[in-house]
Amino acid sequence: MQIIVTSNTQEDSLTPKEKQITSVALLNIVSLVNGLTTGKEMVMNPLPDDALGFDIHFSHEASEEEKQNFSGRVVRQLDTFFMMAELDYSTKID
Repeated sequence: MQIIVTSNTQEDSLTPKEKQITSVALLNIVSLVNGLTTGKEMVMNPLPDDALGFDIHFSHEASEEEKQNFSGRVVRQLDTFFMMAELDYSTKID
């Protein structure tokens, strides 16, 4: 499963430092949501090519219901974060 964050505008306006801060915030939010939804371990690898997001692997065989619940909560939490940070970004989960 991949969590992919993209800019809704033509140009990415984040500086490298802002991108790093945003990436750490994403890591913390996704970890918290995982703890609340599955309570089990997972691995999060950064996406290649300096993209914002993570490739996620659960340590257990997650049910379809767990995956749907996790995905929905991640999207809601990240969208709220972007709104509060006044960043025009959106989240997609594959």
